[in-house]
Amino acid sequence: MDDRPFPFPPRPHSARSAMRLGPIALGAIILLLLFGAHFISSQFIDFEWWSEVHQVETWINLWIYGTFPAAFAALLLFGAFVIAWRLGVRKSHDRNSSASQSALVYLVLIALAAFVVHALIDSWTVVRYFGGLRLGAEPATFIDPIFGKPLRFYFFDLPFYNLLLRLFLTGSILSPLIFWVSAHFQDLRYRFLRLQNGGAIDIDDMALGGAFDSSFARWILAILLLGFAFEFYFSRYDLLFEDHGAYLLGVDYVSDHVTLPLQWLLCAGAVLAAALVLLRRFRLVLLLLLLLPLRFFLPSIVRSIYVRPNELALEKPYIGHHIEATRSAFGLTT
Repeated sequence: MDDRPFPFPPRPHSARSAMRLGPIALGAIILLLLFGAHFISSQFIDFEWWSEVHQVETWINLWIYGTFPAAFAALLLFGAFVIAWRLGVRKSHDRNSSASQSALVYLVLIALAAFVVHALIDSWTVVRYFGGLRLGAEPATFIDPIFGKPLRFYFFDLPFYNLLLRLFLTGSILSPLIFWVSAHFQDLRYRFLRLQNGGAIDIDDMALGGAFDSSFARWILAILLLGFAFEFYFSRYDLLFEDHGAYLLGVDYVSDHVTLPLQWLLCAGAVLAAALVLLRRFRLVLLLLLLLPLRFFLPSIVRSIYVRPNELALEKPYIGHHIEATRSAFGLTT
């Protein structure tokens, strides 16, 4: 006998479920068409304009360059979401979902992938990256003295890497959520119906109990932590754009001697945390979170105590880098 205060409702017959979900699926299709109406209309207007100037081939090339990267990214995300959903259903031992339910889930996952790609992907960043690969290296180009990178890296490569990283992190966050919801769907449905029938909200209902019992969830979390390691690595280049006042823009003494080593420490900590997650040592993972306040507070402390009293002598090489970059930007180098 079920000892819960409100038992599970009887499972509806598959035909009745299909009849209920049919209009829902139709509504989802209509919503997708409405959200895509702006894209479709803009593409049609562009085609008509290029057709008037007899440049349809140019329009086709622009359409391929501007659409294919986003479509490819959406396909990858959709595949990851479907795998997460199917593994979650398998964990829940629910084999009674109808075809209409599966179709509705596919529509939701497609819409989610399209929304994420629309928010994150700039197709022309991808095009500029692959176009930049065809450019030859110029011997007289400016080289960043801190990281030893040419300007082409910051114009073409770094934006593309950051775009991939945003897509990777978003997929790594959404995939385990989809897995957890599909694995606990029946339990969540029971709790919702209990709340509808006057039941109270239990704090335990909000817990993610057993969320990491599955090897899939642990692997996804480990992959997410590796993504954060790459995030810490690429965020080092953001130090080049830090404003330190009227006389210095970019990396200063504290950034070079304190912040950059701490960034490497965060990278190593994220990789170690990924390994600990696979080994199910979650308490040690929480201890590694102490590195975050160290990264944000230690540079300010060093700047106040050590750099300020001897600022001119310590910052002189970095002011020289700033002047050299300014002269190169205005073509004043000899």
